[in-house]
Amino acid sequence: MLTPEEARRELDLAAEKMPGPWVRHSISVAENAGLIAVKINGMDSERAYVMGLLHDIGRREGFKAVMPYPCRGLLEIKNTNYLAVLF
Repeated sequence: MLTPEEARRELDLAAEKMPGPWVRHSISVAENAGLIAVKINGMDSERAYVMGLLHDIGRREGFKAVMPYPCRGLLEIKNTNYLAVLF
């Protein structure tokens, strides 16, 4: 699994390539996912944080309305090794 620091570096690289409000949104999702995970027995708050940071990572390629929202992230995961390191 990526560490929070590694995931943040990936998000920062993506933000350089495709800046926009989605970056702050991803940080907010990560922070809130981590806070929620702390409250739920058996959830890994670090993993939740990392997944929150990367949930919109497909936007780095400029995906917006080209395809349905869930497909963007799935394509990015398929084309990288994120799936292998997250699970």
